[in-house]
Amino acid sequence: MAGVAADPVVDLAVVRNASPIVHAILALVLLVAATVLGVYKPLGMTAYGRRKYDEERQAASAASSATVARPGTARAIDAGSAPRWMYLFGIIAIGIVVLFVLLHFTGGLRH
Repeated sequence: MAGVAADPVVDLAVVRNASPIVHAILALVLLVAATVLGVYKPLGMTAYGRRKYDEERQAASAASSATVARPGTARAIDAGSAPRWMYLFGIIAIGIVVLFVLLHFTGGLRH
């Protein structure tokens, strides 16, 4: 594309295509989708997570019954959801991205 743009005999309409914009928008959509899926997961555990949780719990109970447990040595297994601040951070990050995209398309970022 740079070679075509540098050629003085090429028509300007050939250089002005929508391909970079389309690719940038599709990349942004994929990044936002990955962010949303990373922040908002389905409620509850999957079958794999439930099985691993049960295995770790059984191993922990077997280890504690085989040895004398000392205070502070047991590892807590957290099966809860993500903390509230993570959801808030995700919503703010998505809002900032949407704001920049809207400002870009409306011409609000021009100097």
